[in-house]
Amino acid sequence: MLTDGLVEAGLTYEAAREYWTPRRLALDIRGLTARSKDIREEIKGPSTTAPEQAVQGFLRKAGLSSIAEAHVHSDPKKGDFYVAHISKPGRAAEEIIAELVPGIIKS
Repeated sequence: MLTDGLVEAGLTYEAAREYWTPRRLALDIRGLTARSKDIREEIKGPSTTAPEQAVQGFLRKAGLSSIAEAHVHSDPKKGDFYVAHISKPGRAAEEIIAELVPGIIKS
């Protein structure tokens, strides 16, 4: 469960092994990366001629405060449409593990 969560969060590792007793549980993870990779994401939005409601929905989804932050891409078949480029910095392995462990213990 923990190793699946680590991979989903963008961390990689070489090997993992578990140890347990009736009162203790330990997980030995070797070669764990210190941080997850930075993510650059492209979110395609509506046409530049779309209604205001569609543009506002795109802004909420992309986390932008105004349409000026979006880029306009041209496609010969589809016309002009908005695109948001989102950069998410990588997270520290300690932060990811601290987030995953309580849920695993409770389940």
